Amino acid sequence: MQSRTLRIRIFGPLQDLFGVEALELPDPGPTTVAQLWALLEARYPDLASWRPLCRMAVGGRCAHAETPVTADDELALLPPVSGG
Repeated sequence: MQSRTLRIRIFGPLQDLFGVEALELPDPGPTTVAQLWALLEARYPDLASWRPLCRMAVGGRCAHAETPVTADDELALLPPVSGG
């Protein structure tokens, strides 16, 4: 059986931080957005300073900390945006 992965799309200046347009991580099993943030910060400590400014989207919608995450979900890290 092939192991599952979480695929997280990365946008804007966060691509510079990660050096990629998408991350693939081993699926930790049942998890939440908050737990996923903690996992990402453990692997990428510089992300901690971005956390208050960014949102995570699950299935195309901004998610709350307690939102469940599975390997089947479309995930994205969204930096702050501005414009008019």
